[in-house]
Amino acid sequence: TIVTYNVQVGRNNQAAPVVSGTVRDSVTNSPVPGAVVFQTSGGSKFGVTDQAGRYSIPQLSTTVANVFTVTSA
Repeated sequence: TIVTYNVQVGRNNQAAPVVSGTVRDSVTNSPVPGAVVFQTSGGSKFGVTDQAGRYSIPQLSTTVANVFTVTSA
């Protein structure tokens, strides 16, 4: 599985960081719908990919390291 992501970091009074991206199969490069991208440290937030393999996880902590893991069926 290939995971691409973007991180938007909030500053001052802006919104908290958001991680978003796409999960694709490493062999076929096809999107992976239904994959779960979850935070394994820094909290317990998660996102599930849509039919195009896209996910978004909003309101992440800015005070700890955020580490994520991807699982798919």
